[in-house]
Amino acid sequence: MSGRDEDRAPELRGAAGGGARDEALRGAAAGGEAVVSIRPVQPADLPRVWEMIGGLAEYEQMTDILTGSRERLHALLFEEPRAFFGQVAEMPDGRLVGYALYHFTWSSFRTNQRMWLEDLFVQEAARGSGAGEALMRAFAADALARGCHRVDWHVLEWNPARGFYERMGARRSDDGMLQYGLDAAGLKRLLERD
Repeated sequence: MSGRDEDRAPELRGAAGGGARDEALRGAAAGGEAVVSIRPVQPADLPRVWEMIGGLAEYEQMTDILTGSRERLHALLFEEPRAFFGQVAEMPDGRLVGYALYHFTWSSFRTNQRMWLEDLFVQEAARGSGAGEALMRAFAADALARGCHRVDWHVLEWNPARGFYERMGARRSDDGMLQYGLDAAGLKRLLERD
């Protein structure tokens, strides 16, 4: 986070972190009227959240790897030990128009947790309502409240959301590190090596 974000940390911590379930962060529409509130995801939200996950997979052209299920997402979010945390963006009429899902990662050097933003999605019709910024603020507040020293996430190179994240104060991590990985087939090939 930038120094400016750290300066806002106490405000954010009080707004969305530490179990302040009913407190809302507000996003301002063009007319200045509060149009969205942010709250922790609840089990009853999962049908809509799962639908939005499908929307994100379509947007990112990754529907071929959308192989999970709403039931497994429920387990990750609500069964102990929890693997995911989440927030939803809700319109005054109760419609959910966005979500953020995130989880811990760990630093051996700092022996401290970081937070990884797995998904942040706002449906197209609600973009510009302030929902994206409100979700980012709730995510930041929750990460700070949980003792995280850093948050990170991936953004596809072509995704115009890069500009949104930069306006929020995020910067590309050009620290000389390259991400590597193995998919399931690669894992099996590795184990079959002589």
